Amino acid sequence: MRPRSTTSVNRAGLAAFLIDSFGSRGLSTSVHDQRLLNNCQTANDAVAGFRWLAADARFQRDRIAVVGLSKGGQVAMDTALTVYLRWMGITDLKFAAHVGWRPIAIG
Repeated sequence: MRPRSTTSVNRAGLAAFLIDSFGSRGLSTSVHDQRLLNNCQTANDAVAGFRWLAADARFQRDRIAVVGLSKGGQVAMDTALTVYLRWMGITDLKFAAHVGWRPIAIG
């Protein structure tokens, strides 16, 4: 089943990819301990997804968006910052759009 958010993004002519940063690391949540999955790891997952889609001829590199909810929303915000990507050593990509719903708030 595909979330409605990705369907809406697809209708706008943008590619959307779903990445399970939790399951791929054997996690189901990081609510009680944010150190289990940090922002750099999730941003790297998004960048890997971008590169995977960009390598596929069906997708236009300049039409790939990042969309996220909660921790994923933070990923969308982080990857919008050129300085953040540069800090990660990433200078060769730019998402077409960054949509963050209810990014995480700690404190």
